[in-house]
Amino acid sequence: MCSHYFRALFFGGGLESSKRKVEIKGVSLQHFRVLMEYNKTSNLSLDRENVLGILETADFLQLERARLLCCKFLERELHLSNCLGMMAFAWQRGCTQLYTAARQVVLTHFSAIVAEEDFLSLSKETVADLLACNDLAIHNDDLAVEATLCWVSFDSKREEHFMELIQLVRPESLSLSFITELLTKMKSSDPRAKLICTLNEHFPASWSIGRSMTRTRARETFFVLGGPHDQEKQSLIYECGNQRWVDGPALQISRHSHCSIGLDSSLYVLGGSMDEGLVANVERLVMGSEEGWEEVSPLVRAVERAATAALGSCIYVACGLDENGEAYGGIQRYMVKNDQWDVVSYSPFPR
Repeated sequence: MCSHYFRALFFGGGLESSKRKVEIKGVSLQHFRVLMEYNKTSNLSLDRENVLGILETADFLQLERARLLCCKFLERELHLSNCLGMMAFAWQRGCTQLYTAARQVVLTHFSAIVAEEDFLSLSKETVADLLACNDLAIHNDDLAVEATLCWVSFDSKREEHFMELIQLVRPESLSLSFITELLTKMKSSDPRAKLICTLNEHFPASWSIGRSMTRTRARETFFVLGGPHDQEKQSLIYECGNQRWVDGPALQISRHSHCSIGLDSSLYVLGGSMDEGLVANVERLVMGSEEGWEEVSPLVRAVERAATAALGSCIYVACGLDENGEAYGGIQRYMVKNDQWDVVSYSPFPR
């Protein structure tokens, strides 16, 4: 058995080396038996329920091969809901490869991770590490500022860390509209107004110097959505970096002649047609989530072949053909935060 622990225990010249029975404290008997079976058969039975316990036991007993297999299993289980916790666990256990893999998930899906409750529980050092990373995959640094404000304002004791964290933001990557929005909040009742005032009065020196390294932008991915009615999987993903097509999660309702759009870290499929006729159904896919497509509030009016655009935190669906095949003139607006639709205007030239 390749274990420095057992070598030291039985062949280190200590009291245990002369005993017929040795009690090992702090180890689960169930997990110990699984590891002893692995030692005999080279077959390690892992599942989501036992893997953490077996990893901790293997770590305690210094069974490196079993420990590595546990880490590999956990890498395959990484997703948005557990990557922050797994990153902390891996750091605590010294599992370097697992930590790196979990951290990469966080960096790649940072826009979704910031919305997770676990983000607010991160240490200042971890937040700083993420913000400083050139591989942080965000379209611009507006989100880096939002993440900093969100984390600091969660606990008033964190205000002393604000300037240390905000200096890690790349100012050249901030949008003008976002800067304008920040300035308008300085005299508002927004709980973050005090922090914004602090930033305005104490401009970070690093922002004047600039940075030689730019961030890795969000990785390019091309989605093909919808298609023939007889196909269950109506979602294909082309990974530009890997130059390959992979199956995406299936839509809840197969459709064609719909419109689709991305907003923040989500994809939306809106309206369209089925064999039975038009559908007002709208589905959303949160990028990186394992939950798949979920239904949100439907269109006010079912249309197909409409135009769509995103502005701010709203999605607009313009015109399209109605159930009679006639051009509908309404401009429908979806307010993401409220999950509500309304009709904001009518086109003078429906099409």
